[in-house]
Amino acid sequence: LNVDPNYVPALKRNAFVYKNINPHVAIEMLDRIKAVEPDNHSTDREKGDIYYKLDEYKDAVSCYTTYFKAKTENDSTDIVAAENFLLSLFATQKYMEIGDYSERFLALAPNDLVIKRMKFFADVENYEITKAQESIKYITENQFADSLYVYLDYAYAGNFMSDQDDLASAIKYYELAVKCDSTKLS
Repeated sequence: LNVDPNYVPALKRNAFVYKNINPHVAIEMLDRIKAVEPDNHSTDREKGDIYYKLDEYKDAVSCYTTYFKAKTENDSTDIVAAENFLLSLFATQKYMEIGDYSERFLALAPNDLVIKRMKFFADVENYEITKAQESIKYITENQFADSLYVYLDYAYAGNFMSDQDDLASAIKYYELAVKCDSTKLS
């Protein structure tokens, strides 16, 4: 980099090295790569990953949105980035986008718990009852081990069942939610 400050392989190596040590330096390196190679969208994914780990969800959403809009071909290596993107969208309460992207990502990973979870949450938040009746099946059909479900899975299921006037099921899911995390008794 002392000889050629725009040498992309060295910038990539620096970004990789600093990603977990000093994320702000890694972001700076990725920005420099983007300046040299504007069509290099992998830098957007890398920056999204960094911002996600820093809990800077708004910035993560921005980077992931750029990455996934530019990406025309689905790739199984994007599963973690897709999960992080959906979780960032959830943290910023962008439920319509979660619904749209989760459908795209389910085609890529049809048995992914995080993607199914985000799809269900988005369907509930967007009042898409028919879709929610389908997407809740990851819980109602016990598609995953009980230990993989979290408080929010059961709380959303309880809220949805309550809205559908299925009070017995709502109570069951609320009890499971409290069992998962009794600190959230509200």
